[in-house]
Amino acid sequence: MEEIEQPSITVLLYQRFGDVLVPINEVRRAYFANRSPNRFRRALREGEIPLPITRLDASTKGGDFISIHQLAAYIAHCGIKAAGNLVAVNDDRRQLGQVMAEALIDPIPIGADAAESRANAHHHHSKTEADHG
Repeated sequence: MEEIEQPSITVLLYQRFGDVLVPINEVRRAYFANRSPNRFRRALREGEIPLPITRLDASTKGGDFISIHQLAAYIAHCGIKAAGNLVAVNDDRRQLGQVMAEALIDPIPIGADAAESRANAHHHHSKTEADHG
């Protein structure tokens, strides 16, 4: 079976925004809607969100953009980081499961002992009813 090639993040971003440079307010609305425009600009300026602002005009009144190539790299980085966190969480859960399993005593008899234990419990229960009846 032939594997279908998935489009790159850059291609998907281009399809979404229709240009290689995206106005920063569009990026904020699409991916950082929880931040106000001022908080988003501050996060960009201070490097909290490591996306460089691109200006095509030296004027401060010119538009501020983010390159889809930079945005794609950042999205990929965040995805890899999230996957690494998931692996770490699953490792922690596995270790916790082992610790818990080692700490528990299995109260349910297994195998041949189980049949004997059930028979003894049934016999004891029947005998108790006969004594009280």
